[in-house]
Amino acid sequence: MYVFSGEVFPTSVRGAGFGLCNVAARVGGLLAPFSMVMPLTLLFSSYAAVAAAAALGTLRYLEETLGAPLRQHMDEDRPASERCAVNAGDDGDAG
Repeated sequence: MYVFSGEVFPTSVRGAGFGLCNVAARVGGLLAPFSMVMPLTLLFSSYAAVAAAAALGTLRYLEETLGAPLRQHMDEDRPASERCAVNAGDDGDAG
């Protein structure tokens, strides 16, 4: 989690993205002991649902980062004409 979340999020939101991943991991750690008192059918179905959601999210939203430069802003993968003026480095001044 620590290595991959640092590569996935752009520099401008890396701290918030890493914090969100860390919170999700800790919530899972807090809820894990309660699985001992759950009925087996609910236990297996909840594990299957979480695993399926993680697999679908991984296949849909994550990209390969090997050899790719780290993004600095959220909209770096958009064309320059669609970027926000602040993130593009232009403050709107003509002079």
